[in-house]
Amino acid sequence: MTATASLGAALLAGYGYSTLIAPAHGAALPMITGGVMAMQTSSAMAHPVWAARLRVALWAPLFFGSGLLIHSVATALGGTAVEIAAFALTTFIAVGVRRFGPDFSVLGLTGWTGFFISAFAAPSLAETVILLGGLPIAACVTFAVSILLRPHRPQNALAHVLRAWTAQTDAILADADAILRQTSVTRRRRTAQRIHNRSRHRTEISLLADGWLGQVASFPETTPHSIRSHLFQMHTAVDTVVRTACDATGWVDDSRVRAVRRVVSALARHDSDLAITRSDQLLDGCESVDLALFATDAIALATLRRDDPASDEHLLEEFVPAASMTPDGSLGGSASIAPMVRPRGGPRTASWHLATRQAVQASLAVAIAAAAGLLLSVDHYTWAALTAFIIFLGTSTRGDIAAKAIYRAIGTLTGMVLAVPIVLSSGAHPIVVIGIALLCCAFGYYLMSVSYVYLMLCTSLAVSEMYNVMGQFNSAFAAIRIAEVLVGSIVAVLVATLVVPISTTDAITHARQQLFRSIRELLNTAAGHIHEQRPVDHQEMLRMGKLVEEHTRQLSVVAAPLRVFRRGRSATDIRVALRKYDEYCIHTRRVVSSLPEHAAGGLGECADLRCRLHESLEELSEKLNIEMKPKKAS
Repeated sequence: MTATASLGAALLAGYGYSTLIAPAHGAALPMITGGVMAMQTSSAMAHPVWAARLRVALWAPLFFGSGLLIHSVATALGGTAVEIAAFALTTFIAVGVRRFGPDFSVLGLTGWTGFFISAFAAPSLAETVILLGGLPIAACVTFAVSILLRPHRPQNALAHVLRAWTAQTDAILADADAILRQTSVTRRRRTAQRIHNRSRHRTEISLLADGWLGQVASFPETTPHSIRSHLFQMHTAVDTVVRTACDATGWVDDSRVRAVRRVVSALARHDSDLAITRSDQLLDGCESVDLALFATDAIALATLRRDDPASDEHLLEEFVPAASMTPDGSLGGSASIAPMVRPRGGPRTASWHLATRQAVQASLAVAIAAAAGLLLSVDHYTWAALTAFIIFLGTSTRGDIAAKAIYRAIGTLTGMVLAVPIVLSSGAHPIVVIGIALLCCAFGYYLMSVSYVYLMLCTSLAVSEMYNVMGQFNSAFAAIRIAEVLVGSIVAVLVATLVVPISTTDAITHARQQLFRSIRELLNTAAGHIHEQRPVDHQEMLRMGKLVEEHTRQLSVVAAPLRVFRRGRSATDIRVALRKYDEYCIHTRRVVSSLPEHAAGGLGECADLRCRLHESLEELSEKLNIEMKPKKAS
């Protein structure tokens, strides 16, 4: 919504500015320039501090204008060779400034985009001056839209995330109820897979809630520690209920299956009192440990869903979120792992900052792609350079870059095929074109979380409409654009593979070791608590449990590209491995939830059991230490 509103407001402001200042030069280029800058900087305008938003609004016109001027100077100094060298220099600067923070990633992108627009539009000196004058107006409009649509209200954001967590929990319980009623093996398998996917998504939502808990200033009736504990206990209880429901589909005893189904059905219908009653009935005379655990957690879940988080004694303790969020309120990607991974290059490159490595890669890829694109088209070679540059945005490893290149090629090809009938039917009326561009922006950004293919598809449609207004869209243009995108994608993948690459396998190994270290720390703490019979710091254990969840999510993120390239048995092995790590996360949540908060509880009366638990946890910790060693086959 913010990106679309910023684009629409900037287009309107650009039209008014060009009409008043220089109607003879036309309004298309000022509108495109201001709209693109507004759309790109809208993500940086989600910063929680309004002064930071204002700083981005002030710096964006300077970066964008610098890109315009650098191209103008390069064009005046020489021919195409100088222009390609300037392309590489601008790319190095645009990527290198990322080391100063996420806002500079956006600012670097705007500066590079200014160079690109000047390269493909080739404005005159007078038109360049007009474009420079319109940039501050677009920045002010974007800042105003961000204040209206995205005010920083952590309480509202936290409430929204908690509602999403509740909705996801309700959907998982409904699926658990459905799997007990289904008789088809195929439907049960699909439902079980859907439960697993939603459970993984629910873990991400809980980490988002943890991040927003650290930003909320005050809690009138509770504390962030209480909310974290409430969600954690509910998460553990749901894991047990869902696991028992899935296992019950293979039981022979129908009476036990019916008993489980009655409890799950009551939970799915939000009938907490009935769920507690049926769970109590199941506990009476229950001889199965699994059923007893299921009934106990079902009672806990029903009680937690009915009651709000209560306040506790940790009012003055500092709350430390387990997951770090980006300025726009989302969880970090593979870039959180890549800086700690040694690149596959010489020993001197190992000490390079991640932004420096990517700057070298991106600038080299842009220069080669631009030179190769010239062989296809002198007028449109900049599309190859743009493709090579964009592929290095938001990616860190070779697998990430290769996957994004494939998605970009597929999205462009599909978009250009769909653009032919849409452009022919819509015509070149400016109002229709602007409407289609706004729709493409809205749907592209909205569906980007599903797949990058959708963003590229919508972008190709919008670009085709823009060229149609300029009278340049035809079948030959569509073919050239597809070819240029393919060239840029291939060059980006080759450079990322050969020049100081960060291996996806190395990133997975590091993420895996990081996960095992966090689990070992948790197990050792739990073992020490059981052995010494001392009270445990429950809030610290909860933080360690959330840290295991975050490291599990990071491992899944860095391993995602392998599921794109590997098929058959290899892809199945990857899915099985990731599911195994999700099981580790579930069991560590169970360990944290099972530890007595005060003294040693019933374990103090059973020294033999206490010693067994202590030895078991230490043995698990030692096994994880062995597993942490890198294996080429894993």
